[in-house]
Amino acid sequence: MLEVSGLTKSFSGFVAVNGVSLSVQSGEIHAVIGPNGAGKSTLFNLITGHLACDEGEVRFEGQPITGLPPHAVVRRGIGRSFQRISVFPRLSVTENVQTAIVARDGREFCFWRPLLGSGLDATMELLETVGLSDEADNLAGELSYGKQKQLELALSLAGEPRILLLDEPTAGMSPRETEDSIALIGRVVRERNVTLLFTEHDMTVVFGIASRISVLHHGEIIASGTPEEVRANAAVQEVYLGRSAH
Repeated sequence: MLEVSGLTKSFSGFVAVNGVSLSVQSGEIHAVIGPNGAGKSTLFNLITGHLACDEGEVRFEGQPITGLPPHAVVRRGIGRSFQRISVFPRLSVTENVQTAIVARDGREFCFWRPLLGSGLDATMELLETVGLSDEADNLAGELSYGKQKQLELALSLAGEPRILLLDEPTAGMSPRETEDSIALIGRVVRERNVTLLFTEHDMTVVFGIASRISVLHHGEIIASGTPEEVRANAAVQEVYLGRSAH
């Protein structure tokens, strides 16, 4: 479904991503792990058009998407969330999702048509999916951190993606919030038949949900395989997992 070939990106001489190649199969739950500064977020930004690559190519469902702007990437069927929460804090939960649905339908510049009520059925379905139907009328900025992440998931799903890229979806969460969030993500991707590519720092989460893992170190893929293969890889144990891999 997603093919990354030789992606490279430098910032003022520092090589953040160095010739990265990886593939994600349809229906896969694929984790990208690595120490802080390994290049995980930069890689996601290159895939989704938030950064331009120096070298390499990204193909989605066989078609090149390298160099497309983020909104065009989203409309091809790629959803995205970020490490930092990205919602409209002064809009209600419902209005946040309605805005995403309006953008999906290409009506964000339709100034002469009132948007109140637009996509309301689809909005309420998404809020039910992510467990926020009881928060529909509340301001997004007043939600707890965990619930704002749930809302961000709903915004990502509003574009009806076929593959979802989540950048550290449990960062900053309590153990209970992490457990609930991963259960929600796992259920949503199964129910909606969405392929998942995600970065994560919590190894319990990674080895509990991923069907395939790629390991980044200093901007390079040093291992890729099943959780069992990655756990047993000597290079991964040395640079990242340490004794916890045994």
